[in-house]
Amino acid sequence: MKAVPAIILAILLYLPSACIAQNQFCSESGWQTEETVGAKLTITDALGRNLSLNFEIIFEYHSQEPVAHRGVIPVESIEFASSSDSNAINELPVWKLFDSLSMAAMRIGVAKGYFQCGSVCPGTDSFEIRQAACVKREGSGIETRFVPCEGYGCSGRRFSACCPSSGTPTILPVGADPGMCNSDTCKATCP
Repeated sequence: MKAVPAIILAILLYLPSACIAQNQFCSESGWQTEETVGAKLTITDALGRNLSLNFEIIFEYHSQEPVAHRGVIPVESIEFASSSDSNAINELPVWKLFDSLSMAAMRIGVAKGYFQCGSVCPGTDSFEIRQAACVKREGSGIETRFVPCEGYGCSGRRFSACCPSSGTPTILPVGADPGMCNSDTCKATCP
């Protein structure tokens, strides 16, 4: 029987660094920064190896649509804090890392009230978490960093949220905008 990867979220907020809050790869007309939030995430892979990392989410609102919110993950903000095995970081596919980060960002957005959470599942509204479409992995193990690749723009995942009267909010993936990443040195964040 194949082990199913488990994702453990440790949504512990910290103060984000001011220099990371620039959103050059995902900036679009009408979207404005509301808040930048620092978060921690622990991922347990299929082999039971734990990876802990810090990252930031920029929550934005649309100036012409007051109820429209989205989250943006600046890829430069990702810093691995620890790992039970440095190979786990090196072997983690980029798209899988961003799946986990996007889900964590969505949960934080629901908790902070940026994304509406109705009582009916699946929810009727969808919300997007975006990041650079193409990234280059630099370094190895805990020193791994990600750099956006120029010229590829943004990609994102869409989610729906529902909050039944009892229990934890349910976050469901409902679509994606994979963007383009056709580079030998860069990897897609949302294939």
